Amino acid sequence: AGKLVEDDELREAMSAKDAALYGLINRAVLPAEVRSQAMAMARTVAAKSKATVAIGKQAFYAQIDLDQAKAYA
Repeated sequence: AGKLVEDDELREAMSAKDAALYGLINRAVLPAEVRSQAMAMARTVAAKSKATVAIGKQAFYAQIDLDQAKAYA
């Protein structure tokens, strides 16, 4: 967490590599690939049943404010 605090306090930009390392993003893509990657993700979600997506969203928002131990319990 030291690097996160340092970057925040110094207002230095964090690289995508570091952001992924610290779990702040899931993945980084090149600017030229953003649209194709976003569309691929959208197609994946759209292929799921509405009920499955709704259950996943409900579970996510139910645990968002919990500490990690409670969220994973």
